[in-house]
Amino acid sequence: MNRVRKSLQAIDSDIVSMAEQAVTDIIAKVGWNPYPTVRYTERPDVAATALVDGHIVIVVDTSPEVIIAPITLFQLLQHPEEYHSYPTVGTYMRWVSIIACLVSVLLPGIFLLANLHPNVVPPQFGFLKIKNNGPMPLWAELFIAEIALDILRMAVLNTPVNIAAMVSIIAAFAFGELAPNVNFLPPQVLLYVALVLVAQLALPSYELATANQISRFWIIFWTQVGHWVHLHAWGFVFSVVTWIVFLATRKSFGVPYLWPLMPFKWTNGMHEILLRRPMTRVQGRPEALGPKMQNRK
Repeated sequence: MNRVRKSLQAIDSDIVSMAEQAVTDIIAKVGWNPYPTVRYTERPDVAATALVDGHIVIVVDTSPEVIIAPITLFQLLQHPEEYHSYPTVGTYMRWVSIIACLVSVLLPGIFLLANLHPNVVPPQFGFLKIKNNGPMPLWAELFIAEIALDILRMAVLNTPVNIAAMVSIIAAFAFGELAPNVNFLPPQVLLYVALVLVAQLALPSYELATANQISRFWIIFWTQVGHWVHLHAWGFVFSVVTWIVFLATRKSFGVPYLWPLMPFKWTNGMHEILLRRPMTRVQGRPEALGPKMQNRK
């Protein structure tokens, strides 16, 4: 796309020291937007597929990763293994990714909302309620558990390989056994945060997973604020609506971030997002990318 080429030609810097991320910050005008507007990959099959679909692939010196642009949220949820599996299995994997994305963003907010208003929770969802809360407010416990798991993840990442397993075992014992026993964090909080962490790690894009964590904090915060000002569930509703509006107003080099859901497009759009169809039945390319040849031969 001409927009991407002009952005690359407009780079005015004597050095790009952090490879692909530095290029992305400059050409995509990232600012404080946590959601990725490009995709990174080291796989040649992913890069080749992106070229066929009409994306632009940018190769950066000193980095094994290439930049794929423009990109949409739903394309970030597509895993390369979907196309190395049969269509039925690939479709199932795609739906699992979508569900994991929603769980990683919404589950803590729903969990907090259910415990702020336990009287309106149906009996079949009683597992959302905490029987014995810890010494701190639930919203604070959720934040602390999230930060603690991030510290654990970073510790394992930065620890030498020969002792990383030992660090993981110690951390698992501290969080799984000691924290509930000393009444620091309730077991239910650890359980739901662990579920969210697993759902987050299941996403194909690490950049999308970390952006969802910021959205998760946003939803927890406003859910609690809604309770403080006696608006009941409206704080949760407000946070989710603003999250969707934020995504709907983002663009990746002129392509709407939630395309083909907003604006809605079924043929060569949502149909291809919801189903991993057999390659013999894929006839077109995403029109939002402006490909020179709309139909495949």
